[in-house]
Amino acid sequence: MLESRTMNDQATGLRQIAARNFATRPHVYPHVITITSGKGGVGKSTIALNLSLALCAFGKKVLLVDGDTNLGNLDFLLGLAPQFQLAHVLRGERDIEDVLVSAAPHLRLLPGSSGDLEYPHMNPETQRALVADLKQLEERSDYIVIDTSAGLSQEIVGYAVHSDETVVVTTPEPTAVMDAYAMIKVIHLTKPDVSIKVVMNAVRKPAEGDDAAAKLVVAVNRFLKTSFTYLGSIPYDQHVAKSTTHQKAVFEEFPTSSASLTVKAIAQRFLDQSV
Repeated sequence: MLESRTMNDQATGLRQIAARNFATRPHVYPHVITITSGKGGVGKSTIALNLSLALCAFGKKVLLVDGDTNLGNLDFLLGLAPQFQLAHVLRGERDIEDVLVSAAPHLRLLPGSSGDLEYPHMNPETQRALVADLKQLEERSDYIVIDTSAGLSQEIVGYAVHSDETVVVTTPEPTAVMDAYAMIKVIHLTKPDVSIKVVMNAVRKPAEGDDAAAKLVVAVNRFLKTSFTYLGSIPYDQHVAKSTTHQKAVFEEFPTSSASLTVKAIAQRFLDQSV
């Protein structure tokens, strides 16, 4: 009887130790970053692609998701022609693993659909399940970078609130800054604790980007009573257009260009943050 009680006490103790060890294990899920913008044409997809490649250059495994609603173009920017796209996953015709393609060392791409006449509407439950499945893929990633559509929609905001942080891309153009403010506002009101960062793209003069960012900071502080992290500005660089014409990423084709070096510095900030 005493022996039985001792064995039960030991089993209970082992379960308690196992539970404590499980609770103290480091977080194994990938860090999810959503890249979005209020206005189209500000270079959001280009930044998502090159930031992903920059993270890979630091030895990180990255899963890049083309979440642009039926207007995906990341495969084109990489010179790829995948057989399957995100729509096949959403319709249940293919598993995510079947659709992923290797785009570069350490980089996998979930291609977006473009012009699919049967593209399925993604409701919040489907979107939540998709992000959860991406986090639990057998081959683990260090980062998941989601490139969304431009503009404001339930699907875009959904990606933002299911991420660890969201990067809002804009340019110094007043209308682009206004749209960035609208995006920050909707995300913040939907989920106030989402970490929001801002990048000024295609900046011709450093002061131009800093001034636009400062105005955005004032508006967000005054009217939303919150703040964001300004990651800095990416200079206007003709190499970006050249690489796009060649269906290559500027980070790979022109690694020492001003745009590539700035994106690399931004990637370093993400790595420093995780440390």
